[in-house]
Amino acid sequence: MATYEVTSPDGKKYRIEAPDTASPDEVKAYAEQNMGAAVPSASRTAGRKLLETDLGTFGSSLLNVAQGPTFGFADEIIGAGNALKAFAMGEGIDASKKAYEDARDYVRGANEAHKENYPVATMLGQASGGMLYGGPIASALKYVRPAASILGRTAQAGGIGAAGGALGGAGGAQSIEDIPEEAALGAMTGAAFGGGLQGTGSGIAAGGRAVAARVPQNLQDIMGRLTGTNAVTMANRRVAEALARDEVTAEQAAARLGKRPDAAIADVAGENTRNLLDTTATLPGKTQEQVRQFIRRRIAERPDRMDVILDDLNQGGWRFGDAFAKLQKIKEDAAAPLYAAVRDVSVPTTGNLQLLMERPVMKSALAQAETNAANRNEVLPDITKGEQWTVGTWDKIKRSLDDVIGRTKRGLDVPNPSNKNAAQSTLSDALDTKRLLVSEIDRLTNDKYKAARDAFAGPAALQSAMEDGLGAMNKKAAEIGRDMMALGPGEQEAYRLGAAEALRDRIGSQQGQTRTMNAWKDRNTREQLRAIYGDDSSYRRAMATIGAEERMKRLEGVGQGSQTARREAGMEDFNAANLSDAVTATHAAATGSPMGAIPAARRLMGRVQTPEAVRNEIGKTLLMQGQEGRAKALTLGEMMRDLQRQNAESAAISGVLGGNFLR
Repeated sequence: MATYEVTSPDGKKYRIEAPDTASPDEVKAYAEQNMGAAVPSASRTAGRKLLETDLGTFGSSLLNVAQGPTFGFADEIIGAGNALKAFAMGEGIDASKKAYEDARDYVRGANEAHKENYPVATMLGQASGGMLYGGPIASALKYVRPAASILGRTAQAGGIGAAGGALGGAGGAQSIEDIPEEAALGAMTGAAFGGGLQGTGSGIAAGGRAVAARVPQNLQDIMGRLTGTNAVTMANRRVAEALARDEVTAEQAAARLGKRPDAAIADVAGENTRNLLDTTATLPGKTQEQVRQFIRRRIAERPDRMDVILDDLNQGGWRFGDAFAKLQKIKEDAAAPLYAAVRDVSVPTTGNLQLLMERPVMKSALAQAETNAANRNEVLPDITKGEQWTVGTWDKIKRSLDDVIGRTKRGLDVPNPSNKNAAQSTLSDALDTKRLLVSEIDRLTNDKYKAARDAFAGPAALQSAMEDGLGAMNKKAAEIGRDMMALGPGEQEAYRLGAAEALRDRIGSQQGQTRTMNAWKDRNTREQLRAIYGDDSSYRRAMATIGAEERMKRLEGVGQGSQTARREAGMEDFNAANLSDAVTATHAAATGSPMGAIPAARRLMGRVQTPEAVRNEIGKTLLMQGQEGRAKALTLGEMMRDLQRQNAESAAISGVLGGNFLR
């Protein structure tokens, strides 16, 4: 075979191989069928011979490495520099253009020869040069929140790889016309290679378990000590990965722990973090017992933690037994000057009052008031003789009505009350009579009596309201609302004291705790609580506490039950993560990145499977609470950012490799 030079119709010269005995017509036929590569220029041919000069492999290697950080544009850059030099020396445009082409073609020829003779070294050399931009790309990505899901991370890495692949493909184009096509092809290959690397560890997890089973534990420990890789570092890495998957930053975790000192790191993240603790608690190690004790203590302390929701109802911690006496004293002291101002004011005996006095329930109240007065050596005025009664006297009648109402309610509260219908009728009459009485006295005193009564309605009224509140948790929201509307402000406080005691009884039992924590999905319970609290701010505080407790309860399923599929997946993820380090180490070495290879190799040599010491440290970390938990969460932030930078750098370099060589 011989090489012949032919000229195409468009004026381009091509090199054609044909039999050395071929005639010109036969050479032309070969040319038409096999129009091949353009005949290299003299400069390109000289560049191909660089390996044969004194510089040899070293010179061609330098030119090869230069292609990495320039995305394959080193030949054009060197050519441009040569052209500028020629132009600066006074040579014309044509001479400068030729200087550009000569230098460019020389570099291209040298790289072609280097790639043909050392294909693997060419890939490694250019990728090593690419490390110069891998770091800046990764640094820029620290402002981008890392994707949580596997698909999201793969897409993110694929995007970085595509960008690097497009630049690398464009740099490898032989002419300006070829740049769009080469850039597009490089982007597709870079995206596939950069994104595909994310799933490599999971894909070979099964093989990794077989390898891990054959690695002695003591060898892992020895290698871990030699390389400086300890259990804390490896555990932090696994916890950081779980938090990232839950899309929870270290700062968010620390802030949530600050709001709930009794919460643990595993409480303030999501399912991935809880599943990590669950997997760790399932495998042999200290975490099993730590989790068991942690959950036992948490369950035992739950009623005390939930008592916080009572603070807006029971004056910050009053118990029902002494609450009545405390509230009565406070209300009496507040109402004393108001009653003093109106007690001796006489009111006319209106027709409405005369009609009320004829009611049987009022006669019973009047008889009770006379008895109470006699016990105090007092005599009530005789309204039948036209004597005017003071507000103080009418107030005593009202309080006697309160006694009737209270006794009747207590009689109805006993199981199977006798004469139930009659008692209910008496209660209804007494409530209606009281409503009409106080309304009339309020009118006659321009609401001065109402102001005093709102401050303190009397012991019987307070006690009745508290007893009504005790049954609030068994009522519907509408019934609670009606109860409240019939009460004055002081009585409403008493009602809430009773409701607080009823709510405390509910959250004191396991069944009641569950019912209360399910309020987020039980509208009736939410409306019931809203009616009891009365104002939105108190209600929201209570619901926030209940919601936090409900989230903390999710941890109680950790380490219990079969849940085989989820735990097997979690154990696979342990090994997959380790093998992902192996892939990272291999890839970093292949791309000539000592900064990426050394840390990954250290992690890999420290363990091929997750040792018990690491599992114990994971459990300890995830169960940290309070200030210790906040400090630990914040330390994980930098590791989460390091993981993001490593993934970004790996994907960027992978994209250039794909864009330049894997097409």
